[in-house]
Amino acid sequence: MKTKILFFACVMALPFLALSQSCLPEGITFNTQSQVDSFQINYPGCTEIEGDVRIGSWSFITSDVVENLNGLNNVTSIGGNLEIGYWDKIFPVDKTYLHDLEGLNNLNYIGGDLSISSQDSLQTLEGMEGLITIGGNLSIGDYEGNPILSNLTGLDNVESIEGGLRIVDNPDLATISALSNLTNVYSIWVGSNWSLMDLTGLEGLSVINGGLYISNTSSPFSLIGLNNLTSINGKLRLASTTLTSLADLENLEFIGGDLEIRNNLSLSTCHIQAICDYLSAPNGSIRIEWNDDGCRCEEEVKEACDAMSIKDLGSSPAVGIFPNPFDKEFNLTGALENTSEIIMSIHDSYGRMVLQQHIGNQSSGNFTWTFNASGLPPGLYLCRLQSGNQSVVKRIVKL
Repeated sequence: MKTKILFFACVMALPFLALSQSCLPEGITFNTQSQVDSFQINYPGCTEIEGDVRIGSWSFITSDVVENLNGLNNVTSIGGNLEIGYWDKIFPVDKTYLHDLEGLNNLNYIGGDLSISSQDSLQTLEGMEGLITIGGNLSIGDYEGNPILSNLTGLDNVESIEGGLRIVDNPDLATISALSNLTNVYSIWVGSNWSLMDLTGLEGLSVINGGLYISNTSSPFSLIGLNNLTSINGKLRLASTTLTSLADLENLEFIGGDLEIRNNLSLSTCHIQAICDYLSAPNGSIRIEWNDDGCRCEEEVKEACDAMSIKDLGSSPAVGIFPNPFDKEFNLTGALENTSEIIMSIHDSYGRMVLQQHIGNQSSGNFTWTFNASGLPPGLYLCRLQSGNQSVVKRIVKL
């Protein structure tokens, strides 16, 4: 009797054991919709795929291309890579008619890379809301891109990408705000997403363990979304962008690799504190070139950094300027505590020195000095008065 009961218990337990099990260490490839639909029949209880999963069809060979992933709705984890659109030797295996990724709703972990590329019909990533961790890289685009993908909705719950985040060649992608829960990533590469105007969605990042690479951006484009970033432990590369300023990186404190800022034809403000600190003590090579006035070369940025580092005493009574605004000449008045060598310089809004005059050794006491700046174009300037290792800066306006 006990033997019968034990046999009955074992038989009853079999369906439950089949509900969740590791399988397919060699991975699996889905080239047709029929293969997707029959997955749970061919591999009953297979919920944790150990190897790689590849999805894509040779449309010139079969009309049975992948249209939906509903047959994979029992899969909870993939130990290797998940590739939607891939290359087999020299031929792209990318054709699907997927409009979204519904069917992957129970997937919460990918141990390797997640790559989604060359999907002509894919509009959104809805269906991946269960995904929390990606053990490798997240690559959206590359190869031939995803021409009508407009957002990353579906990745809303992703918290960690152990590898790099690469979003490249998605011409209709207008927002990455769905990545708002992301707090960990190794590196970021964004480029050739011609509808993307900023990086809103990356506010959860304070540290990038590798590099930050931004290139080929829409116009206008800003780094909004990286406002909370304090450390880039690798390289910072900004190339061929439409950036006008790096002000959105104002909280950045550290750059651990090379610095490359080039071919950003509208970028005129590069002298944020992290860049200034890097130029004074670099952690790698420096390449600053072919940007707008104020950021055309390393020396120009250093000048702007020097001007920024001067303490602006504003309305300090120690030094006065009149008239201000001025037309041709202005006067500096004040008092010197000690005899010292005096230098007056004027800097434009980019921090570049446009006028300098050595006043010479002056005795202590009250002073009034007159300067002719009629050759300057109208605008806002900073007038710097240096005495030894002390400086005073006053804002002046040329009419």
